[in-house]
Amino acid sequence: MAGLDDADRLGAIDEALLDGADDEELQSLARAAAIKLGVPMALVSLVAGRVQWFYAHAGAPAELARSRATSRCESFCQFVVRDEAMFEVSDARADVRVPRQLVDTYGVRAYLGAPVRHRDQVIGTFCVLDVVPRQFCDDQRAALLEFAALASARLSARVAQARREEADRAADSRLEPVRARLRSVERALLELGALARLGAGVDELSGVEVHRALSLLRELSESHGGLVRELRAVRKELDALRS
Repeated sequence: MAGLDDADRLGAIDEALLDGADDEELQSLARAAAIKLGVPMALVSLVAGRVQWFYAHAGAPAELARSRATSRCESFCQFVVRDEAMFEVSDARADVRVPRQLVDTYGVRAYLGAPVRHRDQVIGTFCVLDVVPRQFCDDQRAALLEFAALASARLSARVAQARREEADRAADSRLEPVRARLRSVERALLELGALARLGAGVDELSGVEVHRALSLLRELSESHGGLVRELRAVRKELDALRS
């Protein structure tokens, strides 16, 4: 069991998970969970150091939908993360375990939350809420665990995508000097081609043209080895970035 402030758990909350961007796949999961479990509200949350962020929501009160966050200490989801297990509340008004803020402000009476994981750490929850007391059945618990697994996979995929995009940006930056060298080679080859067409044969080139052609050939010869070495080095760096 990892604590809420466990370094490994907090370390698993990747920067790519903190951009707050809307994710339609998670939104669809939240809507589907609310319908499947027959509740008015469903949330996919990320429980960080002090704040609980809502990645997706269905039926959330207007204030929560706008802010997309609550204090962690006021949340029910903190108990899912703390215990790394499902947490269930049948009647929040009579349950001394839970904070009063959501009960008094938003009328939350029933709650069921399941862990959402990334890198083998519980980083958040998939939860459903009701404004009337209720008991959840085994089928509903099993369904919520399946939704939580899908949300976990989606969040991990977001991190992987962000890593690929970061690697692509780094690769593009690393390749720019090589592109510049290749453009130089391209210009030299075009100039050599123009000289060849101009002379239609070596014997017809002037001394100045022959001298320029030889200079271009030397430049290309010197560049070739350097480019090959540089491209090999870049390939190693890109492989490391993508691994």
